[in-house]
Amino acid sequence: MILKYINTMAILEKREGKLGTMIGILLSIVMLLIGIMVVMFGLHLMSKASISLIEYINDIFY
Repeated sequence: MILKYINTMAILEKREGKLGTMIGILLSIVMLLIGIMVVMFGLHLMSKASISLIEYINDIFY
């Protein structure tokens, strides 16, 4: 599968010279996925922190 993909990229580079564009598109997709994962992890941490803060405030008043 990976070898077929690399071979296809080599053929396209030889024929049209678009290897840089394809690598740029792939890298932008990878960076987008990494960004989404970082945001989801940050939201997860923020929700855990807010839950513990609400529990702390609840303990103070009750």
